[in-house]
Parts: sequence; C-alpha cells; structure tokens
Amino acid sequence: MMIMMRKSRQSGVSLMEVLVSVLVLSVGLLGVASMQGKSLRGTNGATTRTKAVAIAKDMVERIRSNNANAGAYDEISVDSGGSAPTEPAGCPGTGCVIATYDVYRFNLAVRELPESSASISLNTTAGVSGEVTVTVTWQNPNDVSAQEFVLRAAL
Repeated sequence: MMIMMRKSRQSGVSLMEVLVSVLVLSVGLLGVASMQGKSLRGTNGATTRTKAVAIAKDMVERIRSNNANAGAYDEISVDSGGSAPTEPAGCPGTGCVIATYDVYRFNLAVRELPESSASISLNTTAGVSGEVTVTVTWQNPNDVSAQEFVLRAAL
C-alpha cells in the first residue's frame, strides 16, 4: 500500500499574518507605555506627599524642642513664590534665635515642593502651649487641584 502525501500549497507566512501580529504587538506596547507613564506620575505624587509629611513633622518636633518659646511660631505663613529667604544673622551659632532659625529652615523646606505654601498656628490656653497645627499645601504639575496635608499635634 502506497501512501501518497499531498504537498501543501502554503509554504510560509503570509503578509496578512505578519501585519496582524505587528498590530497586536504594537497595541500591547502602547498599553505598557501608558501604564509606565501613569506609574511615574503616581510615584512623583507619592514622593511629594512624603516630603510634605516630613516637613510638617520636622516643624512640630522643632516647636516641641523649643517649647518655652512656642509662641514665636504662632501665625507663621510661608510661600514658595517670591524671593528666597536669607539665613538669619548668627545662625547656626550662639547668637542665633532658635525660633527664627527654625522658621528659616521651614521656609527652605517648603520651597522644595512644587507651587507650595505652608502655615503654622498654635492653639494655646492661658499662655500654656496646647496644640500646634502645621498645614502644607502644594500642587503637582499634572494635577488639577492642590494637595494639602494638615498635622495637628499636642505640645
């Protein structure tokens, strides 16, 4: 018995199959690129929020360590616009007023955030230090609305 093998007429990949596979591959690559961009924006936003939290916590700790002069920190407001602050005379050193230097460092830190501002307010009763509120506001370049972090802490 003799088996006859039939020879196929197709002996390669057609142009249409190649075009379809290139299309599928390009759609997949566009999806990956889009996800990478969104991931990068999310990472930048998280980094900025982490900096804002660190700035607020640092200022609260500075006020706590200088609790005797906590009133010097009340109603402080800083903004990233305008001219850069100048270092107070005698700072750091023995002639430095600690609260003045702390506010100077706070101002420098806030300027590292995009389009930012910050404020400090104290809620005291009968001259005794009570609660401090540090508010840091910033706007990421691609966000529509501003972001805000508020830290309230007992002194």
